[in-house]
Amino acid sequence: MGWFCNFLGCYGGKCFCVLCHVWDTIGLYFIFGRFWVDAKQRESTIYGITENRIIIKSGIFTKEIKSLNIRTLSDISVHEREGGMGTISLGPTIIHSVWGSGMMWWPGVPKQPCLEFIPNVKQVYSLIVEQQNRK
Repeated sequence: MGWFCNFLGCYGGKCFCVLCHVWDTIGLYFIFGRFWVDAKQRESTIYGITENRIIIKSGIFTKEIKSLNIRTLSDISVHEREGGMGTISLGPTIIHSVWGSGMMWWPGVPKQPCLEFIPNVKQVYSLIVEQQNRK
C-alpha cells in the first residue's frame, strides 16, 4: 500500500501523503506488531495461586491485577499440549472468546481469565481443584 500512497501523495497533497503513512503504520502493526505486543504481554504476566485466590498480574504499559476466588469459580477447564504444557481456563466461557478467537488481542474485547503456557498443567489443575474442595 505504501507505493500506492506515495504515488497518490504526489498528486493528493501533503495531507493525503501523511494519511497514507498513518495507514501504513496501522497495517504494519496488524501484520507484525501485534505478535510482538502479545509476546511482551505474555512475558510480563505473572500467575499466583494461594489457598483462597488465583492472582493474574499482566500488562505492558499499565499493570492489571485480576484476583479470583478459588472456591467460587464455576468452571475450570484444562487444555494440555504435548510435553505437559497447557492452559487452564477459569470461569464460564465468554461467548466473544469463542466467536473471535483470533481477535482477542483487540482492545476492549473481554478475555476469559486463564493461566497460559503452564508447565505440568495437570499438576497445577489438581492443585486448584484440591484448594476448591477444602472447607
